[in-house]
Amino acid sequence: MAELQMLLEEEIPGGRRALFDSYTNLERVADYCENNYIQSADKQRALEETKAYTTQSLASVAYLINTLANNVLQMLDIQASQLRRMESSINHISQFYSMNRPASRHTPPTIGGSLPYRRPPSITSQTSLQNQVNGGPFYSQNPASVAPPPPSILQVTPQLPLMGFVARVQENISDTPPPPPPAEEPVFDESPPPPPPPEDYEEEEAAVVEYSDPYAEEDPPWAPRTYLEKVVAIYDYTKDKEDELSFQEGAIIYVIKKNDDGWYEGVMNGVTGLFPGNYVESIMHYSE
Repeated sequence: MAELQMLLEEEIPGGRRALFDSYTNLERVADYCENNYIQSADKQRALEETKAYTTQSLASVAYLINTLANNVLQMLDIQASQLRRMESSINHISQFYSMNRPASRHTPPTIGGSLPYRRPPSITSQTSLQNQVNGGPFYSQNPASVAPPPPSILQVTPQLPLMGFVARVQENISDTPPPPPPAEEPVFDESPPPPPPPEDYEEEEAAVVEYSDPYAEEDPPWAPRTYLEKVVAIYDYTKDKEDELSFQEGAIIYVIKKNDDGWYEGVMNGVTGLFPGNYVESIMHYSE
């Protein structure tokens, strides 16, 4: 700091004054050389003397300019070094503040913020959770073959804090099959509920028999010769694309292929197409 102050207050101003004085001295030397050449009888000697004064004067001016330039460059180097130290100190303070900054009390909760997104969890309703607590039947679903949570159900629960996150998830999985229709009552839970399951196991058996008995005798003529399983629609579905099937609740579909994304390929009334696997249920036959 003292060196910079000396350059700014003494060295550089002194060099500028020396240059101004040299400018005045050069004018005097020029006048002297001109008069000496005119008045001298020996012109050759006067010319040589003029050359010597000129060389000495120009060398003196060059030395003064070089000294002043070196002082200015040294001043700039010192100032640049100070700026680098200040920048380093500011960065250190910023990093220290970032590491020791207290967490905001109003930060909204995040779901899966530090986990890589793979696939939304399977749909679980409050009714199924209560059945598990009470010892009732538990209906497990395979996430690899079941459609993800429906965006329409998320719209039923506007109080959830992460609608933006779920909306981005919806855009990323736009090719997954659509979800079942939403439940009639909104459920304020982290997992959106599917349609309520049967109340007890006896009602479930009755529902299976009701679907399967009318079709237990034989397959219709349009049924494929080989198929994976025969399913019954438990919800109405309207196709969104040309290669999909439209059906109503209770329709019988013969599944010929199951895709990993939850979509099935099947035959209904002689028409082959795709449909969401979570809109149907397998028909089970029980023999007496």
